Amino acid sequence: MNDPKAPATRLLTDWRWFVGMCALSLLWQGALALRLGGLTPGAVALGAWLPLVLAPIWAVFSSIRVMQASLGEEGQLDQGAHAWRVVLSSLGITLLQVLAFSLLVGLGALLLFRISLGVPGLLDLLPIPSPMWFAGLLLRGYGIVLLFVLVLAALSQFAYVFSRLVDSFRGILGAWVFILAAWIGMRAVPLLADWLAWLPDFTFDEFYAVGDVYEFRTVLIESSPVAALALFFVALVAASIWILARTAADFQGQTAPAEPAGARERGL
Repeated sequence: MNDPKAPATRLLTDWRWFVGMCALSLLWQGALALRLGGLTPGAVALGAWLPLVLAPIWAVFSSIRVMQASLGEEGQLDQGAHAWRVVLSSLGITLLQVLAFSLLVGLGALLLFRISLGVPGLLDLLPIPSPMWFAGLLLRGYGIVLLFVLVLAALSQFAYVFSRLVDSFRGILGAWVFILAAWIGMRAVPLLADWLAWLPDFTFDEFYAVGDVYEFRTVLIESSPVAALALFFVALVAASIWILARTAADFQGQTAPAEPAGARERGL
């Protein structure tokens, strides 16, 4: 019998692995804190943010595991469930987990900076003319990285849903679909970016050092690559919803009890 987990339970899917990943990140940053005297400020900054490389790996792992928990043992939608709701909620759970992990890494990195450099030391190390400008730069960069992580999660989810179309060699098929879809995305996104070149550009305030004085200059950055990547993400999500809905309809049609012949004759 199909027994999908509730959303609150799916949020804690493989929570031991998640806690272990967070603990590993804290242990790494703690080891850096014990060796601050022998490290340069650049090495401290690089090492403090190094645990973030686990975020894309977790996005791939979590999107598959959450989808497995959503579909239950039979790997099919429960009767009355909506494919779009299952797909979007699974991606949302993965996103919340990635956000929580990145927040933990960020807090640990800020604590390391404060211990090793202090706020004046950090401002001296990096030419930051305006804290608000620097915060906006970090938020924009984090948003783009988060979009890449979401695309990886959608790729993994699509590969898993596609692999449920067969009864054997699902792992091999899922890996092949993941690689093929990623290859298609690397070819399609640049083409889409060229077609979307008419979109308005992003404005960015870049600063230049003129002697001891900093001045801002507004530069334009093309928004079409980001829009193309977002469209690729939407296409992956739509494909997962369509496949999941179709397989659920076929499965429920095969498992529906057949109408007795006598009842069909009486209906005539």
